[in-house]
Amino acid sequence: MIPDQYTHYGWLFMCPVYVGGLNSEAPYINARSALIDWWLNFNLGLFGVCVFCMELIDPDYEPMFPIRLTGEIKRHSVTR
Repeated sequence: MIPDQYTHYGWLFMCPVYVGGLNSEAPYINARSALIDWWLNFNLGLFGVCVFCMELIDPDYEPMFPIRLTGEIKRHSVTR
């Protein structure tokens, strides 16, 4: 079951993720499965290395996370 705080499906680099808090300054992201948490961490580390290299070339570089939203999570209401 997907926690209520997540509103969209998406990708961060090459890792499938859940995304929430899109209107906030820093959206929250979590891997779609606990089995691929390591893959999300690897992708974040790879992104960090890329940002570090870009900042060596251009000190004014401002990174933006490469998040692609692929759909909205549909919630089904249960009535009793």
